Amino acid sequence: MIKLVVQVNGKVRAVIEKEGDLSEDEIFALALAQPNVQKFIDGNEIKRKQYIKDKIIIFNV
Repeated sequence: MIKLVVQVNGKVRAVIEKEGDLSEDEIFALALAQPNVQKFIDGNEIKRKQYIKDKIIIFNV
């Protein structure tokens, strides 16, 4: 089990746990499903998203 930090606009908004090998798209979907992440992204366009393997997911809106 690996913990991934989810940042929105440079601030930590969630920490999710990942099991096994997931594709990058599945990891982004898992991060976007978090209520605290959605709160800061809803109604805004995601300008940049980045995944650093087994460490962090970054969204800029």
